[in-house]
Amino acid sequence: MKNKKYEIKEQSYFSHVRHELIDAIKDKKELNVAEIGGGTGNTLIHLKKTGIASSIHLYDIVDFVKEKDEFDSIHIGDVESCEFPTNKYDVIILADVLEHLFDPKKTIKRLIPSLKKEGLIICSIPNIRHFKAFYKIFIRGTFKYEDSGLFDFTHIRFFCKKDMIKLLDFPNILKRISIRSSNKFVKSKASILDKVTFKIFSDFLTVQYIIVLKNIKTEAQ
Repeated sequence: MKNKKYEIKEQSYFSHVRHELIDAIKDKKELNVAEIGGGTGNTLIHLKKTGIASSIHLYDIVDFVKEKDEFDSIHIGDVESCEFPTNKYDVIILADVLEHLFDPKKTIKRLIPSLKKEGLIICSIPNIRHFKAFYKIFIRGTFKYEDSGLFDFTHIRFFCKKDMIKLLDFPNILKRISIRSSNKFVKSKASILDKVTFKIFSDFLTVQYIIVLKNIKTEAQ
């Protein structure tokens, strides 16, 4: 079964606080926030403890949550088939989730009614155009899966930047506010090289892109 693949992963895989995603809402307060594929829920707990969120709601296929009392709701099950509430969330986070889904565009479409007016979807998606993928496939001649990263064995879909933009294109419903390289949030050889080359090679130096979308759908729609 699908969830068995995740149960054998290291706990650390599910427990990082995603500060690079929080950056998009760091100046906001009292938000109603949901995270799809929230793992241990540490990002949501951080949002609540810092006052950015007043209520937090977690969805995941496996239950790794230890501090359950911190949450307003926890939903365990396949997000591609579960039900979502209407007009409830100010923010929905999908941190490295869409690449694990059989039909990610359909899932986004099902999530949109859960957003309040001008609510945000914040997601991160791995970039298969990264130079390490090129090296592995074309130089070493292998597509060997790994426990995490670009070649995570639980990945079903793979995206370049153009594919991400197409995936998240919902005209007159969602407006793309930003799409940023993860290099903005880390200090590494790749991020330094990206900066000194004026981002000319950014698509090859970016491990993942962080995308923020706003709900612009009117009630009449």
